[in-house]
Amino acid sequence: MKQFAKVKNSDPSFRYIGRDAYIKGQYLLVYGYGIYTTPDFTRAYYVSGNKKLKGYREGPQRYARYGHITGIVTNSTSSRHIWIADLGNNCIRTVNRTDHTSKELVGACEHPSVKDGIFGVARIAYPFEMAISPLEKKKVYFFERVAETLRCLERVGLTWQVRTVLYLRQKIYGMNFDPNGDYMYFSTKSSIIRASSTWSTPAVDLISGTGHNDGALDSAKVQEASSMLFLNNDTFLFADSNNHVIRVVDLSSSSVSTVCIPQTSDAEFLTGSISTCKFIAPRYLYKFKDSWKVFIIGDHTVYELKYTGESKLSSLNDAFG
Repeated sequence: MKQFAKVKNSDPSFRYIGRDAYIKGQYLLVYGYGIYTTPDFTRAYYVSGNKKLKGYREGPQRYARYGHITGIVTNSTSSRHIWIADLGNNCIRTVNRTDHTSKELVGACEHPSVKDGIFGVARIAYPFEMAISPLEKKKVYFFERVAETLRCLERVGLTWQVRTVLYLRQKIYGMNFDPNGDYMYFSTKSSIIRASSTWSTPAVDLISGTGHNDGALDSAKVQEASSMLFLNNDTFLFADSNNHVIRVVDLSSSSVSTVCIPQTSDAEFLTGSISTCKFIAPRYLYKFKDSWKVFIIGDHTVYELKYTGESKLSSLNDAFG
């Protein structure tokens, strides 16, 4: 594991990373309150918003203003549009990639409320994370923080609507489907839970306990689990932010292991093998489908974890202007 890129600690923080379906081979990255597209984290191009200025304003590119962006997906029916969970403005917004113009998609921005129904009628309070079902591409899920529920943006015929599908009754820090779409996994401050994608049964704990402990799932402990990344249907990684490590869950053996050395205070970065390395507060994980690299996003640093080979260190300070 090595440090791949870094910005100054006084700069805005990284908030989210995902695939850019509009420009092949690039990433969408939320940096502060701006949305960028980047091929390599050394060159970056504005999509919408401003990295240092928050607020609410619709319009073209740098004119637009966002609150706390907590999720981005590409509209499953059109790669020209991205959908944005804007928790700070209480709505889900969209950006047209051809003219870089933003607009409200669903909910009444700056007016938090919870109500299911068709777009235009439905209301959203505090949307967190977004995930598309591998089985049903016309369904986009997000967590509603104020109601602690999982809600779905779904297309029925020619009409889009919002529907509540699962009551979780606890705050989550991350969510993701397994590759087969059989389960949705959720991370919380002290647990990993999952629910069947039929949404017919309550979510159940896989890991539950505060601290750091590897081994069997039923004895493992975490300290603020967040982003999750599946390598295959039986293996996934998750960021254990307050332990400053990445955890590896092997569902086939019902076990948990750790990448890098756990740290509880005064965390530091140290390059090296997975048994000797250290990093600081991992938040988000991302991997291209056929890549051997996992990008680990901290507040001000991008780490690169490779199965084999070397990586490089480069500066982002000039790229994200």
